[in-house]
Amino acid sequence: MEVKYAFFRKKYDNNIRYISKEFEDVIDNISITKSIGFFEYNYNGNTTSITYKISNEKNGTRYLYLSCGDSAFKSAKVLDEIKRKITTSELRKNYFISILRDDVSQYFCEKSYVKFSVFERRMRELVFGILTLDLGSDWYEETIQSDLDEKMKEILRSSNRSKLIQEAMHNMTLSQLESYLFTPYRKVTCEEVVDVILESKDSFKTIDELMIYIESAKPQSLWVRFFQGKVEIDDLNSKLGEMRSYRNIVAHCKEMPYESYTYCIKLLRDLISGIDNAIASLDTSIYKKVSLIETFAVLSETLSEAINSRFDGVFASFEKLAKEFAKIEFPKYKFDFPDTFYKSFELPTVDTNLNMLNFDPEATDKDSDIDEEENESDEDS
Repeated sequence: MEVKYAFFRKKYDNNIRYISKEFEDVIDNISITKSIGFFEYNYNGNTTSITYKISNEKNGTRYLYLSCGDSAFKSAKVLDEIKRKITTSELRKNYFISILRDDVSQYFCEKSYVKFSVFERRMRELVFGILTLDLGSDWYEETIQSDLDEKMKEILRSSNRSKLIQEAMHNMTLSQLESYLFTPYRKVTCEEVVDVILESKDSFKTIDELMIYIESAKPQSLWVRFFQGKVEIDDLNSKLGEMRSYRNIVAHCKEMPYESYTYCIKLLRDLISGIDNAIASLDTSIYKKVSLIETFAVLSETLSEAINSRFDGVFASFEKLAKEFAKIEFPKYKFDFPDTFYKSFELPTVDTNLNMLNFDPEATDKDSDIDEEENESDEDS
């Protein structure tokens, strides 16, 4: 792993020949031992060998080359610490210091990119899941404001409703997603509220009803309207702002020292963990809801068959019903039918011997939840 520096002398006189002694002095100060082209560096009690080269000075400019041959992660940490010492050394008095090649930042940016990819995908999954669960295919028309609508149509090069519904969420930048979630907006204008009140004032029976309607014109963010109380991530808005700044560093290949990398990764891991918990809760709502809807549809159909047939084949019907109810694992429901339900039609004499039902409630198919855990082995963990 390599780092290359350029040093520009602040006051340069072409008639003076400058020597590299001040550079050698800096190397002497940060090394344990030094020989021609090499020095030993102490990092956290361990000795690491560093290769170095110092160029002659030309036109007031001198170059320094450093290289470390340890593992990528260790080399990045060692060279990052040396870089911090060099850029804060006595050389600052006489030189402007710039970086020509920075393998340290390249390494930390590449490692961060993987986590950013996971974070952004999970974030879109959560937002898309909650909105579509509440609004279905109307999520776009109900939540996308006019300025973002124009940008999405421009990005997708289409005004086709189906394309916008399917692809808009996945084409928002992190900045657009942040603004989309947290910028307050009105669903109705104040003028529209006043018009409705004046035209329909008699429809509001109490002051409380009137105040509730007026409250609907209050600007609220999408997060408050749909996500608050469903997603428990403290101060998500400001954390997204921090993520955006780090993402810009990664996306545009800027300098990323080890300290920034460790903070960024911790922040990303905490956010991903909170989002994963919210997605797990959302998945429970989505898939258990489907199961219950299907079960109650069978209940309705079975009761209708029993009533319409005046209990002809009643046991077959209730066997079917019992098997469907056996599939319900969560949540548990208790059904208490009023006496009038049973008196609404004449009940025949029924032998209550359960053997007549001829079914085994234990012989049911049960869904099995498979938890997939992504195992990551980071060198810094």
